[in-house]
Amino acid sequence: MEDLLVASPYGYVINEKLTDTVVLAIPEDNILDQNGAVYSILGYGALFFYKNKKGNEVKDEFLIATKFETKPSSVQKSTHYDGYMDFIYNKDAFFSYNDLPVNNISKNEMPVIKDSTNVELMFNKFNAGKFSEHIAYENQIYVILNNLNLNKHLEIPFLFYCIMIGESFIDDNGNKYRLKMRGKATPISLLQIAQTKDPFSAVTHQDAKTSLLVSMADDYKDKEPSDLEKYSMM
Repeated sequence: MEDLLVASPYGYVINEKLTDTVVLAIPEDNILDQNGAVYSILGYGALFFYKNKKGNEVKDEFLIATKFETKPSSVQKSTHYDGYMDFIYNKDAFFSYNDLPVNNISKNEMPVIKDSTNVELMFNKFNAGKFSEHIAYENQIYVILNNLNLNKHLEIPFLFYCIMIGESFIDDNGNKYRLKMRGKATPISLLQIAQTKDPFSAVTHQDAKTSLLVSMADDYKDKEPSDLEKYSMM
C-alpha cells in the first residue's frame, strides 16, 4: 500500500495518487499555537479521515504523538467528534511544514519540534486522564514510545509505561480494562486511580472523603489485600 503522505522540500504533503483531500481530526486542546496559516499542534489523539479513489471513506489512527508545525488548507469545527477540530489538507497544503526547504527529506525524518518538553506535554495529558479513547488500547504503548523516540528517552524501565497504561483504563463495570480486555476502555486520571483500588489507597486522593466513599462501596471480600493494606495490618 502506498503512503498517505509523501515528502517535499517544505515538509510532507498528501499523496494525490491515493486521495484529493485528507482530514486530520485533532482535540481542541492539542492546538498549541498559531502563526498566520501555520499551526503548532500536539499529534496525540488525532485521527485521519479521507476518501480513496474508489470513494470509500478511510479512518486511521495518527500515532505521531509529538509537537509539529502544520499548514492546512482550512480549519473548522470537527464533523467527526465533539471537542475536536478538523484540519483539512488539499494538494496545496503541508501536513508537516518547514519554514526553509530541506533537501532529501525522508519518511523517517518527519520535521517535528524535538524538545524534552514534548514528553512533559504528553504525560501531563495522561496524568489528567486524557488518554485518547480513539486510539486502540493496545496501541497506547506505541504512542508513548514514538514520543520518546522523537524527543528524549527517560531513565524509566519499559515496564513502568505498561503498568501506567494498565492502571489508567477501566471497563464498563469500573474494573481494570486489562483484566478482561472486553468492551470499551475508558481512561481515568492519576488521581482517580486511587478510587478504583482500595480504602487505604483512597486516603492519598486530594478528595479523600469522596474517594473513601467510592472505594468502600466496592466489595473487597474476595480481593487480595494491597501491599499498603498488608503493611498497615502488620
